[in-house]
Amino acid sequence: MFCRHKNRRSWESPGGRRETGESVLQTARRELYEETGAVRYELIPVSPYRMRADGEETCGMLFFAEIHELSGLPGSEIAEVRGFDGMPESLTYRDVQATLMERVMTVVNRHFGPSDGADASKTGSQP
Repeated sequence: MFCRHKNRRSWESPGGRRETGESVLQTARRELYEETGAVRYELIPVSPYRMRADGEETCGMLFFAEIHELSGLPGSEIAEVRGFDGMPESLTYRDVQATLMERVMTVVNRHFGPSDGADASKTGSQP
């Protein structure tokens, strides 16, 4: 599942920054809902990550979301949400997304098994 920000033409995984007082899990749940409208899902922790962007280092936690039900998008910065068969051509953070997707697929294959059809490109989450 990928989302497109109102101010961009490219796609990205749902995700965002922690608000004061939130746990990492609370942030993941909030961001997943705000950016996809997911209301029923299973979140699976994948791994912590650290990256450098615009001269600033940031850390986060990567999750996989198996989404069972979507509602409408709440009022947010997201213009549209879409599932893809694979990675979209136009990604906001292409190099980062590819690296994080590799981590997600390792955990998805371990959790669901490689033959049951789970596809992180359709339901992946990166809050």
